[in-house]
Amino acid sequence: MKRVYIIGVLVTICLMLWTIPLYAAPVPEGFVGVSWGASRAQVRQIMSERGWMRLDGASPSAESFKGAFNGMSSQLTFTFEGESFVEGTGDYLARVPERSIAFTTQKYEETVRSLTEKYGPPTESKNKNFGGFASWKIVDTNTADEYTIYALCLGMSFYDTMDGMKEKHSSFSITYTAESLKKRLSKQGI
Repeated sequence: MKRVYIIGVLVTICLMLWTIPLYAAPVPEGFVGVSWGASRAQVRQIMSERGWMRLDGASPSAESFKGAFNGMSSQLTFTFEGESFVEGTGDYLARVPERSIAFTTQKYEETVRSLTEKYGPPTESKNKNFGGFASWKIVDTNTADEYTIYALCLGMSFYDTMDGMKEKHSSFSITYTAESLKKRLSKQGI
């Protein structure tokens, strides 16, 4: 009798687990609508079509653009391994006191909440007054490709201006990286 009860419980548990849909977090397909592996020319075209201004002084491995994103002045940097896009960073600056540190912190926290809703709880995080970070390590369950997202709130900083003055800014940044693609291309020497 006891054996039948145990078998019945095990069958019930198996049936329950079988009927529960498996949920896998989505993987980032790129950064701000630019797909991983896009060429430098494709990135320039996409960003130009969206009205972002290309910044001079591009390095052999990166392209940067300036514009407004999520209600803040921003600089987006696309990093390449060879000619393939593998990492995107958004740096968000708000002049103080035009926009308070609280405004930047609020935007950072909104971003972390949004990323948490989409990708689940951060793998690592640390919050402090007017600063902190959160990071996600995401693995594609189909391909085993790895991605990371890193959000960093710097609080208040001073930046040099073109005329040699210092300006106060509050800032945060977000970096998306296609880790597996970056490693594969690096090994190929591309």
